[in-house]
Amino acid sequence: MKRIALAAVLILGSTLNAAADWDTLYFVDMQKPRGQERSDEARNADLLVCGSPSNFELDKDLIPAVVRCMRKHGWRVAQTKHTHTWIDPDTSGTCYNGSYMGIPSVQCTPGDHSN
Repeated sequence: MKRIALAAVLILGSTLNAAADWDTLYFVDMQKPRGQERSDEARNADLLVCGSPSNFELDKDLIPAVVRCMRKHGWRVAQTKHTHTWIDPDTSGTCYNGSYMGIPSVQCTPGDHSN
């Protein structure tokens, strides 16, 4: 039997470092009402109740409290995936190794061009 894990992206970073690495936490439903896993919307609503900001980007200091609260709502962390990031010197964007249509690639967010 294949289990489907609901994934919640909680970006853990430092506000002092523009190229902060992040971790993605994957939550699974421990309650499964009527044998069905609850929806992404239910998980996201519980994350918001547990103190996550609406963009689901949490400071590392908030993670333990949010994880404890999510356990009270019937969710547990099943997996954590670490993502290393760096600043592209040409664009000032934050980059990470990802994939596009299953092909490994480097993906970058736009840099700050307000200067």
